[in-house]
Amino acid sequence: MPDDPREQISEIEAQIEELVGALERCRKTALASKAAMALGGLLLAATILGIITFDPMAMAAAVAALLGGIVVFGSNKATSEQFAESLKNAEALRAVLIGRLEFRLVEDVSATRH
Repeated sequence: MPDDPREQISEIEAQIEELVGALERCRKTALASKAAMALGGLLLAATILGIITFDPMAMAAAVAALLGGIVVFGSNKATSEQFAESLKNAEALRAVLIGRLEFRLVEDVSATRH
């Protein structure tokens, strides 16, 4: 890491942007996996209840969608939690670095003129 706190803050902000993007992708993946679970569950229920004609291929697709959705959702949830923790830590580090900066007061000379 660079010695200059401003450069460190800049790098951390880039990392934060990447983490926010990753969390957004996780949100979209979670939505897709929920849709797969719902579609698989509906197709499985419709096949079992006789609403649609029994087809082994449709039954296998329903089970695959249901189980695949569950697996992807679980894996994605763990990944999302890790990204959220990393984001929290990066934001805390950025706040500490910003707190260490020495700011100088800039006076508005136009306000004192009449």
